[in-house]
Amino acid sequence: MASAIITTAFGNLQINSTKKGVTELFFTEKEATDESISDAIIKTAVKQISEFIEHKLTAFDIPLDLNGTPFQRSVWKSVHNIPYGTTISYLRIAQQLGDTKKVRAVANAIGKNPVLLLIPCHRVVGSDGKLIGYSGGIERKRLLLAHEGYPFQNSLFS
Repeated sequence: MASAIITTAFGNLQINSTKKGVTELFFTEKEATDESISDAIIKTAVKQISEFIEHKLTAFDIPLDLNGTPFQRSVWKSVHNIPYGTTISYLRIAQQLGDTKKVRAVANAIGKNPVLLLIPCHRVVGSDGKLIGYSGGIERKRLLLAHEGYPFQNSLFS
């Protein structure tokens, strides 16, 4: 297993990976690691995250090695497909998966997303359009959506 902590405009990110792919990506208060990154998967992740921040990349193409239940994986796949600069509600994801009664289970699965940014759970909002439920913090969620050009001036977010 390889690991690195990088500094970004949104805060420090810890990236953990196996030889198969990234296993975790999360915001941390830990200091960035100074040693050079030798792991190829982490190098790819760092490069693509930098490109995302520089507005050169709108979708990630990084191998992932995730552990999750079949339901969690189906939710993560739906979240992964949310286009850059747009949002979708937890309820809409439950509808896509065929059962509106599973909205809380959807929210729970999204809350367990092990790779923030790579699976863009910051793009999931409440049915009323409010920013809710982001493990990186609501303010960071707002910043990420603003970074993607989400039109806050015409929304409930302003």
